[in-house]
Amino acid sequence: MCALWLRTPPLRLVSLKCSVPGDPEDAERKNKRYRMLSAETRDDLLRRLSKIEGQTRGIQRMIAEGRDCQQVLNQLASVRAATRRASIELIKAYVMERLSDPTCLQNEEALQEIVSFLLHI
Repeated sequence: MCALWLRTPPLRLVSLKCSVPGDPEDAERKNKRYRMLSAETRDDLLRRLSKIEGQTRGIQRMIAEGRDCQQVLNQLASVRAATRRASIELIKAYVMERLSDPTCLQNEEALQEIVSFLLHI
């Protein structure tokens, strides 16, 4: 029998603003809901997360049935790799969207904020 204790840090979403102080369009941008993902990217991420959800349910069954630790750990490694790939896809979409904002490219502070955020995750 194998007992596994998993400890994962909570995911945090940080809002990064790419606006120039005093920009008249800033208020309009704040009122408009920011749409981060294209439909294709959203559907891809949801598909990936559904597979991950199925894998984790399988792992729960394996533990409940008392399966070998090596088998469980192998499945956990697969889940970790799948969540990493999903995270990378989300990061790519996020960066492309943020950098497509011309005010962001002109604002050194906003660019530094994006870099700091990416280094943090």
